[in-house]
Amino acid sequence: FGCDKMVRAGLPKENVYVKPNFVYPDPGVSRDPKPFWLFMGRLSSEKGIDWLVEAWKGLPDVPLHIAGDGPLKNQIQEMIRDQNLRHIQFLGFLSQEQIDQQMRQAACLLVPSRCFENFPRTVAEAYGYGLGVMAPSLGCFNDIIVEGSTGFLYPPEDIVAFRDKVRWAVA
Repeated sequence: FGCDKMVRAGLPKENVYVKPNFVYPDPGVSRDPKPFWLFMGRLSSEKGIDWLVEAWKGLPDVPLHIAGDGPLKNQIQEMIRDQNLRHIQFLGFLSQEQIDQQMRQAACLLVPSRCFENFPRTVAEAYGYGLGVMAPSLGCFNDIIVEGSTGFLYPPEDIVAFRDKVRWAVA
């Protein structure tokens, strides 16, 4: 995706080098799934965390864990508390050991970015754990998520389609 954008902007393809993201050491595919979904990342609008919490209000029977830190941390915590969203658990910043546990136990990793991404490290980590990823059909996600195999895609910021896809995956 990044290479295509650069070439369309006028750079000669032979001058563009793609260095894929990777995870080291390999965590190994070892799953002990629990019935919760996971957001792990920067708590900022461009990463879609505020949109995700809004969308998750309509999924009261599906637990969500939110891990991370960022400028929307207080707003997200207040939203969860003030709207009594008991099915959403705010975890905050996690240690590597806690990240490992969450990745091994989550049902699916959510990456609701509103901006173009290249290949987010959290996606590489999820794949390392054998964890599927749900993201908008935006930018790189169309290239790195195989629908129904490595994860799920939904139209960007379409709350109804997103909820339907989550419900389908849970069922």
